[in-house]
Amino acid sequence: IALGDVDGDGDLDAVVANSSQGNRVWLNNSVPVVLNPLPDITPTEDAPNLDIDLAPVFHDNDPVDDAAMTYAVTANSNTSLVTTSVMGDTLTLDFQDDQYGTAAITVTATSGANTVSDTFNVTITNVNDLPKVTEVLVRGSAWTANFLNHLDSLGLGDGGYSIPVGSAAQLNAVPWLDLNEIVIRFSEQVNVDLADLTLTGVNVANYNLSGVTTGTAPNGDFEAVWTLAAPLATDKLRITLDATTGGAITDTTGNVLDGEWTDTVSTYPSGDNVAGGDFAFRFNQLLADFNGDGLVTLNPDGQQGLTAQATSIGDGNYSVFLDYSGDGLITLNPDAQVLITNLATALPGGEPSGPGMVTAGPSVISASASPTPVVRPNATAAALRRVMANAPKYRATALRHDAIGRARAPATRPINLTRPIHLGTNRARDVFDTAASTSHSSRKDVVDLLAEVDPIL
Repeated sequence: IALGDVDGDGDLDAVVANSSQGNRVWLNNSVPVVLNPLPDITPTEDAPNLDIDLAPVFHDNDPVDDAAMTYAVTANSNTSLVTTSVMGDTLTLDFQDDQYGTAAITVTATSGANTVSDTFNVTITNVNDLPKVTEVLVRGSAWTANFLNHLDSLGLGDGGYSIPVGSAAQLNAVPWLDLNEIVIRFSEQVNVDLADLTLTGVNVANYNLSGVTTGTAPNGDFEAVWTLAAPLATDKLRITLDATTGGAITDTTGNVLDGEWTDTVSTYPSGDNVAGGDFAFRFNQLLADFNGDGLVTLNPDGQQGLTAQATSIGDGNYSVFLDYSGDGLITLNPDAQVLITNLATALPGGEPSGPGMVTAGPSVISASASPTPVVRPNATAAALRRVMANAPKYRATALRHDAIGRARAPATRPINLTRPIHLGTNRARDVFDTAASTSHSSRKDVVDLLAEVDPIL
């Protein structure tokens, strides 16, 4: 038995030891204690992160152990409400967005071989948030799951095509056939009915709606889906959500939609943090407008459409913006037919009625401009129809460079259409640069087709 300040912490220690067995018992070794308990805290919803200094909370009389003390969160009853991290002596509380409730958090201090813990409560009080729009999508009810999944994989929308926002791309025309659903997502559950959305246009002043359903979006947001009585056709369009009348969209506690929006400038969520203000949102629809510029022309729309013929999701020339039916396949009917029918069409002039105004123009024709004419549109369309009618025979990735020069060879002798032909104009190649599976055609057929189309283009 020995008495003394064995551990050098300023107090008297008693040590019982057995030298033959090599063991000992300290009767007065210091242990860590909770010196200043952690107080309960009551932040409000969406409060910023909070840092807490743990050094004053715990103490060990042994200065060496006290200096070397470490900390860890050993229990958290509600990680969906608040998450934690410890760096050195600092505990950081990260309050999760739009969450309120209570969590019990335990912090444990370790000093040498000893530990001590303290528990405190975090109670986040609810803030009465305003409902806001978080996304606008369009889709066709006949779009296949394969097509929708491909859109999602490209980052173009989960559950439909998400209209781009924050730039002029908001007004790039969408090219699809049979668009008949408008999907609006909100920051929280809202009360909506059929009349809460109006859709106006230039070619059609007011579009009829046949129904509305609500549910949970793939990203967890609340969504409402309005179905049109008939699919959209070419038009400039404006969606308006009611946030100003007696029947305005509200959340479950009665807060009115915060809907203010500036086309081509605003990003989600909508609003100005003041209840009320209609959500007025512009977009454009032009069938077969591959690049969304408001005009359907032979190049690039026609060229790309023919290049992508007979492709499907996963093929190099496939594009969702050429798959007008949204079935994951680009075929003669309906995709090529939609393209041919809509060559030389354009968005209408003017703007649809409604409270929203366009503040920055995209690459579409203006209200005062006349559509740019396509050279010989009727003859071009006729030539394209002939190409497509003979597609099983004429399909190829390109025409061979010497197809015309060697046309005197026997007409029945096939040629391999694998290399591009360099005609006097690139426009002729616009028609013939089709991408499909077969690769042979007779020389006479090729020359006959060239003779018909080349003078037109």
